[in-house]
Amino acid sequence: MHEAAASRLVALCEGVERLALPVFCVTEFMRVVTHRRVFNPPSKVVQTTEFIKGVTATPGCEVVHRGRSFCNGGARRPEKRFFAET
Repeated sequence: MHEAAASRLVALCEGVERLALPVFCVTEFMRVVTHRRVFNPPSKVVQTTEFIKGVTATPGCEVVHRGRSFCNGGARRPEKRFFAET
């Protein structure tokens, strides 16, 4: 992982700032890191899912979904967890 990006992600997850993570960024992240033409070797879906579960489990992180107020800075909490508990 890029060192500066990793540092910022850790700071957001462990700090007091709120991290609003758009659901489409989660899916694009999964698409890119598991693609064999982008990374050699690509990440496995299980690894990627566990990474995202770890990030989204932090108290300051909220996965936001498109809704009426999405573009106006408002977000709604999903009714169900993004990943089912295993």
